[in-house]
Amino acid sequence: MIRATFRPVSRVPLEDEAAFTRLVRAAFGQRRKTLANALRGGGLGSAQLIASALDRAAVDGGRRAETLSLEEFARLARLLDR
Repeated sequence: MIRATFRPVSRVPLEDEAAFTRLVRAAFGQRRKTLANALRGGGLGSAQLIASALDRAAVDGGRRAETLSLEEFARLARLLDR
């Protein structure tokens, strides 16, 4: 049995919830891929754009999606949406 408790306010402020959702879907969309490869395969931009956003967000593209915090996802979504 699983119990979910939803917070009235997001723990991490999001500028664009749709961009955050697209990022998370792309990151988890290809099982066992590194973050950089999953994002490229998810159609979020060119390899150069993704590499630049990962660098500016201080997120290693060699990590897997499940290792990122909510804050890292939010920061990356902000940078990729620009």
